[in-house]
Amino acid sequence: MDLLGDVTMDSLGAVTIDSLGSKTIDSLGSMITDSLGSVTNDSLGAVTMDSLGAVTIDSLGAVTMDSLGAVTIDSLGAVTIDSLGAVTIDSLGAVTIDSLGAVTMDSLGAFTIDSLGAVTIDSLGAVTMDSLGAVTIDSLGAVTMDSLGAVTIDSLGAVTIDSLGAVTIDSLGAVTIDSLGAVTIDSLGAVTIDSLGAVTMDSLGAVTIDSLGAVTMDSLGAVTIDSLGAVTIDSLGAVTMDSLGAVTIDSLGAVTIDSLGTVTIDSLGSMVTDSLGAVTMDSLGAVTIDSLGSMMTDSLGTVTIDSLGSMMIDSLGSVTIDSLGAVTMDSLGSMMIDSPGLVPVTIDSLGSIIIDSSGLSCGLGAVTIDSLGSIIIDSSGLS
Repeated sequence: MDLLGDVTMDSLGAVTIDSLGSKTIDSLGSMITDSLGSVTNDSLGAVTMDSLGAVTIDSLGAVTMDSLGAVTIDSLGAVTIDSLGAVTIDSLGAVTIDSLGAVTMDSLGAFTIDSLGAVTIDSLGAVTMDSLGAVTIDSLGAVTMDSLGAVTIDSLGAVTIDSLGAVTIDSLGAVTIDSLGAVTIDSLGAVTIDSLGAVTMDSLGAVTIDSLGAVTMDSLGAVTIDSLGAVTIDSLGAVTMDSLGAVTIDSLGAVTIDSLGTVTIDSLGSMVTDSLGAVTMDSLGAVTIDSLGSMMTDSLGTVTIDSLGSMMIDSLGSVTIDSLGAVTMDSLGSMMIDSPGLVPVTIDSLGSIIIDSSGLSCGLGAVTIDSLGSIIIDSSGLS
């Protein structure tokens, strides 16, 4: 279907487009599908919507795109999918949504993109997924969200991004993932969140980032992970959090950062890890925490920082490690806790405190190590 003007499908009932071959709707104007029933686009071939104007799918029922080939929505205007039911895009090929305007997907039901190929959402405007149900993106290829505006995923259910390739969220605005359920990003490739605004993950369930590649969060604003469940970052590569604002990890469960590479947290603001469970940073490489503000780790459980490389905590503010359990800092390389001037360094534990390092260096401020249990400092050099 190739038209020079607008394409409009308006129905008081269901709208169904069913094809044994590929399906292409090409319009030089806007494309609108408005239905009081469900909207179904079912094809044994590729499904392509190409418009020089806006693409809008508005339904009081479910919206379903099911294809044995690729699914492509390409628009010089905004792309909007608004549904009172579930929104499902299921493809044996790649799923691509490319827009020079905003991309908005709003659903009162579950939102699901399932693809045997790559999933790409590319927008010169904001990218928004808002769902009263679960939000799931499942891909055997890479998952990429690239936006010149904000990227927002808001769900009353779980948010899951599962990819056999890399997962990349790149935004010139804020990146926000807000969920009343668990937030899970699982990738056989690298996981990268790059934002010129704040990066926020807020969940009433667990927050899990699991990657066979590097995990990188790079933000010109604050980086915040807030969870009523456990927070877990597990990577076979390096783990890097780089922020021009504060870095905050707040959890009612355990906080775990596990890396076969280096662990680096770099903040121009304060760095806070607050957990009702254990706090664990485990790295086969160096562990570096660098903050222009204060650095605080507060745990009702144990605090463990374990590194096969060097360990450095560098802060222009105070350094505080406060734990109701044991505090263990174990490094096969040198260990440096640097806090300038008269700014204090405090390690406070109701359990034992163990510091094991080939060399230990502390800053010029007061150093306080307070424990109701044993205190063990094993170092080839102490300064």
